Amino acid sequence: KLPGMDEQYFLGRDEVSNQEFLGIVDEYDGEYVMGKRQGHGKYISKNGEYFIGQFWDGYINGKGTEFYKDGTIKYEGDFIKDEYEGKGKFFYEEGGYYIGDFSKGLQNGKGKEYKKDNTLIYEGEYKNDLYDGKGKLFYENGKYYEGEFVEGLKHGKGILFYKDGKIKYDGQFEKGKFIKSKTKALTTSWCFFTVISQCS
Repeated sequence: KLPGMDEQYFLGRDEVSNQEFLGIVDEYDGEYVMGKRQGHGKYISKNGEYFIGQFWDGYINGKGTEFYKDGTIKYEGDFIKDEYEGKGKFFYEEGGYYIGDFSKGLQNGKGKEYKKDNTLIYEGEYKNDLYDGKGKLFYENGKYYEGEFVEGLKHGKGILFYKDGKIKYDGQFEKGKFIKSKTKALTTSWCFFTVISQCS
């Protein structure tokens, strides 16, 4: 047992590389108050990921940074009772990141998602890690969609724009697909009350 660590935990160190290695149980090295983790500390989970930051009453609570097992940052921001809660920045393993609101450990509220080269992908509302509510989605070809989302898909009222800002579709989307434009009476008889997309 190392000083400042829980009785049932241990922290190993490779004698050659002098690098810490994981035991078979979770590890904690930090401050205590009345036998509970409180203050600044480092927590290492069994999967190799670890957290450095604030603890309160035995929980990860306050500001801190969570790391993947290779040492790259996974999340930095606010925590309440071991969960992401408040404002934070989450980094995806495959690259890219999210900045915005979190609740109950998930992206909930308003936020922005970026590619690893800092190109904006989406800005708007989230629910349980998915686009949900009003938002703006940007495509690699320069087109972009602005409107409503449900469970990560374009759903509801929205507008799809070309790169130059001209409108491609303006109307109703369902489960990611455009279904109809705003109806408009046109002079050509066969297009009368027909959706715009069918008359273009």
